[in-house]
Formats: sequence, structure tokens, C-alpha cells
Amino acid sequence: MLTRILESAGYATDAFDNGAEGARAALAIRPDLVTMDLTLPGMDGIEAIRRIRSAGSSAHIIVISGLHDDADKVSAFDAGADDYVTKPFRSRELRARIDAVTRRLNR
Repeated sequence: MLTRILESAGYATDAFDNGAEGARAALAIRPDLVTMDLTLPGMDGIEAIRRIRSAGSSAHIIVISGLHDDADKVSAFDAGADDYVTKPFRSRELRARIDAVTRRLNR
């Protein structure tokens, strides 16, 4: 669903099924934006974010998660996330958040 939303808005996407693969790809591809779930197989999203940040990536990271607890959100921000959207999310709101990021990147 997320890939469809982003591609329909004109964004190029790459999708990965687990945290380790996603973290490796984020470091190899060097995208401007990473979306990350926290409940990923193999490596959770918090650890994936930490690895991305510890390698020096400045990619904007938006967490999209079904975890609504404040502690989960704070953990994500502490790990290096820039934004946090809870599921279920509205596609218009997510696109607006991503558009805001890309506007700042294109300045």
C-alpha cells in the first residue's frame, strides 16, 4: 500500500521485507527519505534506525507503525527518527508529510 501511494505521487521507491535488509539498502542506496516500521522481522525498526544513523546517514526517517504508545514513539525519536505516523494512517496526510520533507530537501 505504501509503495502504491508514493509511486502514484511520483516518488521512486524501494521496498524491503526486514529491518536488516532495509538498513543495508538505506546505506547503499543513500535515499533522501526512509520510511520504517518498528515491527520488522530479523531486526526491529529501532535497531535499523540506529544502524542507519550510526553509519552517518542524514536521510529523513519517518516511522510508520501500529505501535501507538508514547514510549515507542520516544524510542523511535531517540534512535534517530524524524517523524512518526501511526497506523492506520491517511494517505493524504502521509503524502503531505513526505512532500514537506522533499520541499526542504530541494531548497
